[in-house]
Amino acid sequence: MANAGADQLAGFETGRLSVQAFVPLGQDGQMPAALAGELRKVLTPRCLQHLPGHMQLGPAPDDGEIGDWVRDRLSESQLLVIRDRSGGDLLGLLILAAFGGAAQRVVHIGYLLSEACWGQGYGSECIHGLVAEMCRIGVSVLLMAGVGHDNPASARILLKAGFTRDAARSTADSDMFTLAIGPAGG
Repeated sequence: MANAGADQLAGFETGRLSVQAFVPLGQDGQMPAALAGELRKVLTPRCLQHLPGHMQLGPAPDDGEIGDWVRDRLSESQLLVIRDRSGGDLLGLLILAAFGGAAQRVVHIGYLLSEACWGQGYGSECIHGLVAEMCRIGVSVLLMAGVGHDNPASARILLKAGFTRDAARSTADSDMFTLAIGPAGG
């Protein structure tokens, strides 16, 4: 996680998913064309619609724009790829942005799944796997995820994984969900 030093999440696996740290750039600093092609299926306007403006791309981004998007995410967070364990296909991305010091570690999570994956339980499986891995490695952290009111499916995913709506952090446009892991939370 960005700014988290040694506690970057290496990855985890679930029944159907392999979620691993994203290492996108070649030795020349450029993204391989095959990876950019895979990401094009995830970084669509519909997949990005619930993210903040600075995380949007146009309807047909070229390899350079996709590479810039990835570099921007890597500069502010840890980026993990979500792949199908059986075939290796790229299904989506998991974004973990760490904030705070040792006393109060906060990790804001976000995830993107390709449109072809919607409604198949991959989001729930990924978030459950993330929570289980953080519990397994024994981190003490407050996980946070913001969800627009126009995205009830993501809210259901978080609730099923044990998150609760945090009324104090929610706004008129979006709800904030939190889950404490570690000595104080689980």
